[in-house]
Amino acid sequence: FHPLSFSIKYALYFLYFALYFLYLMGGSFVGSWLSLGKYDSTAVIEMPSDISMEAFKMAVMAGGGLTRFDLTPLMSFEDGVKAMQLAQDARYAPFSGNQVSE
Repeated sequence: FHPLSFSIKYALYFLYFALYFLYLMGGSFVGSWLSLGKYDSTAVIEMPSDISMEAFKMAVMAGGGLTRFDLTPLMSFEDGVKAMQLAQDARYAPFSGNQVSE
């Protein structure tokens, strides 16, 4: 018995468990990759809403197989340009505390 064989089997079981909840909550799996950086792996999934994404995170974390689960919502480039156009019309000035009343 090699200890790595248990880790490989456990990793596959965890993936199947996570995919089950993903599909159950209306999500879809785009892909996943192992990493050599700060995180051990990265997955790209699509969920119908932020609420279902948070529910998926809670379900996966409750299983105890992960110590960390970070979410990074992605936006299309086109939606990013729309956000820039909307922000361009906003006029924000930081509060300075020296407001002059008229």
